[in-house]
Amino acid sequence: MSEEVKYKGFVIEADPELLDTGRWSTFVEIHRRSGSRVSSRVFREYPIYDTREEAITGCLEFGKRIIDGEFPDLIKKLPRIL
Repeated sequence: MSEEVKYKGFVIEADPELLDTGRWSTFVEIHRRSGSRVSSRVFREYPIYDTREEAITGCLEFGKRIIDGEFPDLIKKLPRIL
């Protein structure tokens, strides 16, 4: 089950992945909706978390940081509605 938040016109969906080690990785999908059209992009980051709850928090914070422009290379990949 994923968790999501609305942030600055985007929806950030945290869906951390359970690894073979029993720890969790960061997997984020960022959506933008315009009318009936939805555009999405997937982002991954390498921090590994001990619990799913920690990973969800990390995913949502990572998504917010992307939207806020902290990662110049990733901001270019944010979903756009033309």
